[in-house]
Amino acid sequence: MIKTKLIDRTKRFFRALNAKIEKDDIEIVEKILFENHKKIFYSMSLIDQRHCIDVTKTLLKSDKKLSRETLQLALLHDIGKQVKKFYLLERVAVVVFPRKKLKLPSEPLESNLLKKAWQLKFWHPEYGAVLAQKYNFDVRMIDFIRHHHHIPAKHKEIEIFQWADNLN
Repeated sequence: MIKTKLIDRTKRFFRALNAKIEKDDIEIVEKILFENHKKIFYSMSLIDQRHCIDVTKTLLKSDKKLSRETLQLALLHDIGKQVKKFYLLERVAVVVFPRKKLKLPSEPLESNLLKKAWQLKFWHPEYGAVLAQKYNFDVRMIDFIRHHHHIPAKHKEIEIFQWADNLN
């Protein structure tokens, strides 16, 4: 189990290093997102865009009943990572040094690499929700972005999304 997880994480790392967006990826984005969504999606880092597209493709290939809203969540869930840069080294640190019960302060801090990385991981859903409000997303989408990591999921759509997100 641990060996399989390590292999999977290694593959994800190299996929992130070689992230690119193809024509069929852009077609998915253009078909699913509204205009106010597209601007913020395309402002994400290439790594985050690739990840969000992969989550969406996993959902599209599944036999699950999906709403457009769930697919939009898949494409937009990590928009909060652009508020404060979440560098590849920080992303690796979060995976290599997992924290089961992380006690974070009520406000994010800028300190050493590992603390900063975990704080970004913890805070990006809230940053994303604030950004979604700024771009006039509907209330339900803002709520979905804010709670996309919460377990147990607050909505059935988030549970379906989380399944796909965990695979990617």
